[in-house]
Amino acid sequence: MEENDSTVRPSHTCSKQMLCRSATVGSGPPTAFASPLTASSTRHKDIASGNDPQKALNAILADYLSPAHRDTCTGGCPASAFPVDAARSGKDVQTAFADGIEPYLEILAARMDGDKREARQRAVALLSGIVGALLLSRAVKKGQPKLSDEFRSSARKQILKQRSQ
Repeated sequence: MEENDSTVRPSHTCSKQMLCRSATVGSGPPTAFASPLTASSTRHKDIASGNDPQKALNAILADYLSPAHRDTCTGGCPASAFPVDAARSGKDVQTAFADGIEPYLEILAARMDGDKREARQRAVALLSGIVGALLLSRAVKKGQPKLSDEFRSSARKQILKQRSQ
């Protein structure tokens, strides 16, 4: 069976349906991505408001790469929940996914040093690093819990180290 944007396999029904609904709406960020940007979390407010960028980065890394975020089945970041589904989907879903990630990149880039292009590159690298670390940590958490923790802690340490240079 060939999969398109309207075909949903049982193993990823929920996340794919959310992305598909977002793709059909066609305006603004996908609904699956809306919640974290408007969250009442102090950490998210610090990043969005620009209060002490280094403190905000530390807080968001601690939150994003935490065991609680790794282990959540609901309420986690769509950037780490949907990439595989988006990759297996058509253009509409991938566009919705990319549109949902843009506001995150804009918020992060606005808090980065350097000119606009360099700040954008740093934001892309940061988001890629934390999402990748979280995905890998989730993928091995039951089989190799120590490796799962190592993905999260090493990513955090290296990001902070690069940021301080």
